[in-house]
Amino acid sequence: MAKPDTVAHLVVQEGKGLLFSFYDNRAEMRTVDAIDQVARTARSDVMVTNPAAHLPGDLVYVTDLRNKSNSGQYRVWVEPRGTWLDRVVPKQSVSEALARNDPPPKPKRRIRRRRPRRRRRPPPSPAQPQPEPAAKAPAQNAPQVILFSTAWCPSCRAAKAYLIKKRVQFQELDVERDARAAQFYNSIQQRFRLKRGVVPVLVIGQRVFQGFSRPQIDAALAAIGHG
Repeated sequence: MAKPDTVAHLVVQEGKGLLFSFYDNRAEMRTVDAIDQVARTARSDVMVTNPAAHLPGDLVYVTDLRNKSNSGQYRVWVEPRGTWLDRVVPKQSVSEALARNDPPPKPKRRIRRRRPRRRRRPPPSPAQPQPEPAAKAPAQNAPQVILFSTAWCPSCRAAKAYLIKKRVQFQELDVERDARAAQFYNSIQQRFRLKRGVVPVLVIGQRVFQGFSRPQIDAALAAIGHG
């Protein structure tokens, strides 16, 4: 994958056929083709797309449209799309996306047939105290960490292994084997404008990002109090 400092520089100007993406005050992503159509409250972090020249991998151009330099240009830099989304996506929208799919689908488990017992234990005598039934665990809310994956994806396996290494409790959803998991994944993908069909996708607390990145996982875990 190309590094951000090795890709071609982009000059942001009107009339160049560029597209500008940002989140508006309704927590919805908007894409416009003119700088003056970008909301002033979102101009510090705007993703710029050049339809004629796509960046490699998940890299995107980001610009600050608040001020121009002495040469009349806006500041432009390159970073992973997930990093930009993690910074600009309204955090409340993650909760809303999860709420629309609450609770997340549970992974299907194989049903094992019980073997018949050879001997039946006699019932306890009246003198013996009866064991108290185990208390049922209280219903839990949506898990704080969700991993959308597929069986063939090496990055998914790497993300799963890293979460296990960090001793993080998480729910893994296979988007190819589970129809409800696929529907949930599509909802997240559409809500946060992620690339279609790309896994893994991680939901950690109020953060959503695509791909396996240790720094992103560490930062998201720290935000939910997991050291």
